[in-house]
Amino acid sequence: MKRVLLTIAVFAVCVIFASCGTMVQYQDGQEHNLNNINMNIYISDNVIDRGVTRGGTLNLFTTVPDTLNPVSTKNVFVQGFSGLVFESLIKLQENQSPLPVLADRWSVSQDGLVWTFHIREDVKWHDGTPLTAEDVEFTVNEILNSGNGSIYKSNLQGATSFGAIDRNNFRIVIGKPNSFQAELMTFPIIPKHYFEKYGDQDLMSGTLPPGTGPYKFKSIEKDKVIHLTANENWWNALSRGEDSLKLPYIENINVKIYQGVEDALNAFNTKDVDVAFIDFADLERYKGSVHTSLKTYPSRNFEFIALNFNNKILSDGAVRKAIAYSIDRNKIINDILPGRGIISDIPVIPSSWINDTSISSYNVDLVKAREILIENGWNEDNGRWSKRINGKREYLSFELLVNNENLLRKSVAEEIVRQLKNLGIEVTVVPLNWDEMLEKIESGKYDMALMGCTVPQIPDISFLYATPYFSFIPSEGYTVARNISGYTNPDVDDYIIKIFSETDNERKKALFINMTGLISDDVPYLGLYFLNNAVMYRKTIRGTIDSHIWDKYNDITQWYITEG
Repeated sequence: MKRVLLTIAVFAVCVIFASCGTMVQYQDGQEHNLNNINMNIYISDNVIDRGVTRGGTLNLFTTVPDTLNPVSTKNVFVQGFSGLVFESLIKLQENQSPLPVLADRWSVSQDGLVWTFHIREDVKWHDGTPLTAEDVEFTVNEILNSGNGSIYKSNLQGATSFGAIDRNNFRIVIGKPNSFQAELMTFPIIPKHYFEKYGDQDLMSGTLPPGTGPYKFKSIEKDKVIHLTANENWWNALSRGEDSLKLPYIENINVKIYQGVEDALNAFNTKDVDVAFIDFADLERYKGSVHTSLKTYPSRNFEFIALNFNNKILSDGAVRKAIAYSIDRNKIINDILPGRGIISDIPVIPSSWINDTSISSYNVDLVKAREILIENGWNEDNGRWSKRINGKREYLSFELLVNNENLLRKSVAEEIVRQLKNLGIEVTVVPLNWDEMLEKIESGKYDMALMGCTVPQIPDISFLYATPYFSFIPSEGYTVARNISGYTNPDVDDYIIKIFSETDNERKKALFINMTGLISDDVPYLGLYFLNNAVMYRKTIRGTIDSHIWDKYNDITQWYITEG
């Protein structure tokens, strides 16, 4: 039925435009010249796309804002659309590398402690006031001294002093080397002249703050919608290409206000909202809609199995490697969470520039797993592995802790039990509530645990494999893991210090790969996968739609709206 309707729609377009001359491109990619006027129309899924046009209105959503001050808000949806109004010194690209935004360059002292950021000289706030380094200093003060605790405070936790050197240079001094300091300067910059005058009062009903971004606040219908409009004087308008149309292409954005996320998702289903972001748990619910497109990307949520080094059997590296070679992560993803996960050995997003994703440390290989066990004195008898340790016969039999409130993890745990049984390793799933599980892990009296963590925005894995180089704050609803396996390796500790001190990216990547090689050989944890999130959007929205975990509205200035 869909194909018939599409054929009728194409025929109708041909009739309508034949008199004025049209080049129609069908879904098969073939062009059909109706006359000789150079005009292209693309038809797919009943959407007519004449190419890039400027104008239109995009409907986004938020839950009820707590404030419109982007450094104070705790609302993740406000944080999202605030990025269209307020910009940062640096933004993270999909590969986790820093991209200059309001700072066009930066430098670091030889000891790695003094960072200087040069502020662009061609940027103005929406009210025409020039951006200066004093705005950056004011913002950092607000973040560090905010009474309710800014979410960006952890980005600046290493700072010992900071300030504007002059109109266009901002300096920050940190207590110990951090070669990823630029990647942490991703917080929104707010205007000093506005907030000194108006403070952080009820911004939802007062004078709206100016930003520097591609969109600016236009008006607010209290408790209903926040209206944004394109910034005609955006400093970055022509820097993304030679297109004659000025960026951003979409002229107006309505941010509709809902009481809860479920209300907003229902509004997406009724076409009152054009874009929605969903996590892995809801992916299956929205797959296959004929009116929407869906793009998945790795979230910051990493799942793994902790192997307790205090267990006398798991302290044997041969046993840990045999376990790693017995688990088929591809099967887990394909059978239990299709489209909702991507394999990863370590808690660094697979697309990160520093991570060598072409190498997977352990692919399922039961022959190799058996060889490793036999070479290290383990004997197989009637499908069970045993070895005499300190005069006592021990068997490869373990308990696997899992949070009984997490149905996905319970399913994964049961699949892991089946896979390890193929090798002759007996595993019993022990479901516990979250508090009981944490208490058990804290006591050190466990064998294995299926866990998850939220990774930091810099590729710092010290929190899981050593004493944390820095602490960081987890996202809401997820936990930060710590080194619960009891793993120690002095060489890994040395590598971590060197990585944080090395400012040359090629040398830093080489150090990182060498370090992960050591970790892989030790197998303190078995990395499983990152869970995916997704962006859903109407098929009438076209352009460069390239959302990723570091910027959900990435390249929104190059989106445009078609007929449909």
